[in-house]
Amino acid sequence: MKPTIEIKNIIDFPESPVRKIIEITTHNICAKTITVVVEQIMGKDEPYWVVDNFKTSGGCPGNLTALSKVLHGVTLDAVISDCKVVMCGVRGTSCMDQMALGLEIALSELK
Repeated sequence: MKPTIEIKNIIDFPESPVRKIIEITTHNICAKTITVVVEQIMGKDEPYWVVDNFKTSGGCPGNLTALSKVLHGVTLDAVISDCKVVMCGVRGTSCMDQMALGLEIALSELK
């Protein structure tokens, strides 16, 4: 089952980069929600999105804390590619898979 998402604006100073909060409501995993703050970077040809911050409600604290540090500054495309279809036991999904699926939905809405 795919997660559901909600995208919220972050109000910063006008000269600040565009930032959004993506709240992902998950299914069939320990983390009930995954919140990802993303920032838009102006690339050479077009803008792209990177992870600025990542946190969960529930899940494996050690692994998810480490991942929040590893994912900082990584493009959404890379996170989706690397984390999609990562499985946790017999659940048929995982925190990372649910996050990747949610980010994939969000990225299509952000473009």
